Amino acid sequence: MPEPEQIERVVTFESQFLGLLGPEVSRAASFIPELKKRRKGLSTYIQAVFYRLVGRYYEALSRHRQAVLWTQKAWHLFREINVQDREIQCLLMLLSSSMFLGKYQEADRWAALLFRYSEGNPAVRFKTHVNLGNALQRQHKYRQALRHFKQASAIERESIPDSLLGILFYNLGNTQAKLNDFGEAQESYRHALTVFEAMDAKLYQAYVFQAMSYLTAVLGQYFQAEDYIHQALETYQQCGDTIGAAYCLLEEFQHKLFFKQAHTMLDHAESALEAFGGAGLQYEKGKLLFLLAEAMAEKDIDLAFDYLKRSRDIFQKEHNQLFLAKCLFLEANLRKSRGQSVGNRIQKAIDIELPRGLLHAAGAVAFQVRPA
Repeated sequence: MPEPEQIERVVTFESQFLGLLGPEVSRAASFIPELKKRRKGLSTYIQAVFYRLVGRYYEALSRHRQAVLWTQKAWHLFREINVQDREIQCLLMLLSSSMFLGKYQEADRWAALLFRYSEGNPAVRFKTHVNLGNALQRQHKYRQALRHFKQASAIERESIPDSLLGILFYNLGNTQAKLNDFGEAQESYRHALTVFEAMDAKLYQAYVFQAMSYLTAVLGQYFQAEDYIHQALETYQQCGDTIGAAYCLLEEFQHKLFFKQAHTMLDHAESALEAFGGAGLQYEKGKLLFLLAEAMAEKDIDLAFDYLKRSRDIFQKEHNQLFLAKCLFLEANLRKSRGQSVGNRIQKAIDIELPRGLLHAAGAVAFQVRPA
């Protein structure tokens, strides 16, 4: 093991590096070539920490094969020098990334090792159940995910950090919402919010507000949903999370569109478009442009056509047939409102170029389109 002073410096660097792995993860890229190098004279412990950070970087980019490769390197080195808490950190990430990759046998292997470590260590058992629950939730296996979250919630709380309890309640709420257990989901979100407010964890509060907005909208409580999404938006903005704020603006815009008030948000919508474009989130940008075109259809047709063209250009590049169909129908509607013909090109696209199932999903019946 290195000297305590060296470990302290490494831990400080590790903390600063992990702080970069947020919405602007690209800032961490310049460190990666150096962290990958195997240096003579460098202690095994520090080398393993560096490899683990490379794994975390790739995990943040959702490059899970690379994340597994580098995290396994770190895990083997930590095993050599018997640093169990670091081994556990690696195993938790190997479990998560293996589940992402659909390598379930490997994931079972990592989980079995973690449960072995968890004997007499409730915190490790708790984290393992939560990680398994999160991974199953991402695969839409909500019943199985719920079992793991329930097992985690049954573990004695004294040894569990508040932040992990809040994350458990948040993910438990998400799973319950997917299973239509709406009352239980609301209760779980309230527990999560209480924990995160006590910690003054603003970003996590924003996640919960956003989830509560979605849930109340599903329940038809639109004014309550709008309150929650506005709280989420303000909290993301306080944290400097432009992408989170943009998603809130997209959702708030849909609420306003429902009440025919979307035109009041045009200035805010532009900032969301800029954020989505800057992050390469083309689907979200295209969807917001389409919603803007819908909102302006009855107020400024020229502006509606401009938004619609920008939206359609994106969905053509993304090969998104459903939204291309929606764009065609909205264009036909705009042309009709001007007294113009729908035109042979649009009719041909409706009749021939788009799959019939997507036409119905996009609202073809409203235009009395004849069957192909």
